[in-house]
Amino acid sequence: GLYAAGSYNKSVCLYHQGCKGKSSAWLVDEEKGFEMSGVTQVAWAGEHLLLSGHRRDKWLRAWDLRMVGGGDGGHQALLHRFSRNTQTHQRYMFSTKGDMLATGDEQGTVLLYSLATLQETGRMMSAHARPCVSAMLHPHLDVMLTSSGSRCFPDYDVDSPSPSRSPSQLPALGKRRRLGCPHKL
Repeated sequence: GLYAAGSYNKSVCLYHQGCKGKSSAWLVDEEKGFEMSGVTQVAWAGEHLLLSGHRRDKWLRAWDLRMVGGGDGGHQALLHRFSRNTQTHQRYMFSTKGDMLATGDEQGTVLLYSLATLQETGRMMSAHARPCVSAMLHPHLDVMLTSSGSRCFPDYDVDSPSPSRSPSQLPALGKRRRLGCPHKL
């Protein structure tokens, strides 16, 4: 079998079963202006397609493993970069269903891409007021779950003459919303 392992050291390594820890390929994107950051998620999207998500990065990468080889560090295996602005250390989760890729970004937008055409097929702007850290497609139904959040620290004014604040005075951290999806999943 073939195994893939992502690293916060900005690479994905491929291993064959029984290789005793020696990688058979090293995938890295070092092109100027597109350097990849620490890997937070890897996922298979077919027999030869591997996807990698990264923290503090502007791209979600697709790798064609049929192109691995020749000791080039996996540069030829890089098939495509999907735009996804994630400039924090948070883990942004993505998912696939058939040829559809779903992910979120730092602005709270849900992004939908086609793995067949490598093009954006839709987006839900402002799906969340905070970063959309997860967009998960249901494996059998035409529904998607998203989640949002970031660490938010209330501004406790230490110079205030009031000894404490009541919960009603704290800023709202989130609210439930139901959004219609204009795109068929």
